[in-house]
Amino acid sequence: MNFDAAVFARQQREESGVLIQHEAMAPTLEELLDEIDWPRETVIDFDLGSGDTTIALNIDLPPKDKMPN
Repeated sequence: MNFDAAVFARQQREESGVLIQHEAMAPTLEELLDEIDWPRETVIDFDLGSGDTTIALNIDLPPKDKMPN
């Protein structure tokens, strides 16, 4: 798959696929969270639940005194 096709496929999955395909939500969320420039190595875990309206998100953030300004 060439770059333009890959970008288009991702855009389609992010904009409409997640609304109609529950299985498209997890990889999309993983990709978006991986793109965040975290201030340190950050462990992220999530569970989408059994429906399309529930998410549990656990982010291991550094202590307040270790956060950048």
